[in-house]
Amino acid sequence: MNAVLLAEEGIYQLSDYIVQLQNDDLDVYINPYISISDINEISIREGFFNYLIMPYVDNVNTIGNLIYYHLPRPESNSRVVDLILFARIGNPELAHMIVKSIEDLGTKDSLYSKIRAPISSTQASEKLIDLMKRAGFQHELTLYDEFGKGVAVDWYVHSLER
Repeated sequence: MNAVLLAEEGIYQLSDYIVQLQNDDLDVYINPYISISDINEISIREGFFNYLIMPYVDNVNTIGNLIYYHLPRPESNSRVVDLILFARIGNPELAHMIVKSIEDLGTKDSLYSKIRAPISSTQASEKLIDLMKRAGFQHELTLYDEFGKGVAVDWYVHSLER
């Protein structure tokens, strides 16, 4: 499965796909610190024009799968890229697509040091954790009671430094 960086021309297609993710019962990872409803046409457009998002798709013409990264704002001096969402966790080729997108992202700019992907205990599943490990992510830390009593967040990271 390829990981093709979606261009600005794909704003409407990307927006429609994310609306579909909200309405369909697809197996979706979403960064627990954001709401999928916050990813809309306006935020996508702003992300493209300010070089803050990198959406990778498997097919530019018909999006079957999406890996959505958020880049740090330049003024933040951060070197960390956030993994925001991907869909169809059960897809056996998704790990390969994530690896391909990471390889591409790692060659874009040496300013980035790692990709982080928080997973809350409410969304953690053996399938998701296995996928993250197959894509090269490692467990970095656990924040207990992050979203209330008993809701922990495990942080998985993938180093971009060589």
